[in-house]
Amino acid sequence: MRRNFVQFRSLKPELVNVELQVHTTWTDGRSTIAEQLESAREGGLPTIAFTEHVRRDTDWFAGFAVAVREARHRYAKDDRPASHQGGNRSASIAESMRGRRPYPGEPS
Repeated sequence: MRRNFVQFRSLKPELVNVELQVHTTWTDGRSTIAEQLESAREGGLPTIAFTEHVRRDTDWFAGFAVAVREARHRYAKDDRPASHQGGNRSASIAESMRGRRPYPGEPS
């Protein structure tokens, strides 16, 4: 199999203008989920990924998952409030949480 090397400057901005490691106040970050999403929107980032530190004995993840899901409905591109429909800057959260198993302590 032949691999093609693509130079960074040849990549489309929408493919590299993302932030895939974001922490919030749920672990060791300094900003809330909403603040991170607003910052992403203001900075023109189309995609961010929350990457909190989760351990096997974590008991807060169910609340975090609910908070992210609620934020997704508020900030996701297709679901953004009417006041934001004119712009093309929005943050999206990993598209599908559907079909996954509930985390310990999270309602099904």
